[in-house]
Amino acid sequence: MKHSLQTLVSSYFQDTAHNNWKIQLILAWPTIIGNLADKVSIEKIKDHQLILRVQSASWMQELYCLSTMIIQKINNHLGKRVIHSVHFTLGTKVYKQKNTKQNSPFTEKTEPYSLSTREKKVLSLIKDQELSKALEQFLHRCVQK
Repeated sequence: MKHSLQTLVSSYFQDTAHNNWKIQLILAWPTIIGNLADKVSIEKIKDHQLILRVQSASWMQELYCLSTMIIQKINNHLGKRVIHSVHFTLGTKVYKQKNTKQNSPFTEKTEPYSLSTREKKVLSLIKDQELSKALEQFLHRCVQK
């Protein structure tokens, strides 16, 4: 069954006021975590608990020692105390892997995907410009893979 982008967005973000800080956290994550963005990513946000995926055990140990500072930095960035605890899980970040096909001289160049009129209309209905832009970029990534 096909769902429009608007239906998906509204089902995920029914209570915008409640989930707004989660969206802000996800969008601002690279800024908040800084140079460590390539070593740690957000795996899950459950209530006021943040679960982070770390690429190696040594970084997991290091970040565990810094967890109080990470919580404080997140809460300061969001302007309120929303994260109470941080947990870490070990694994690689699938979405950050480099595409080796792009480096090969034998790969085809694909045309950039342009949004359909319907997709543009649905995205224009989203009042939050940051969310709209993030969803547009997400759609581009999904289509290109």
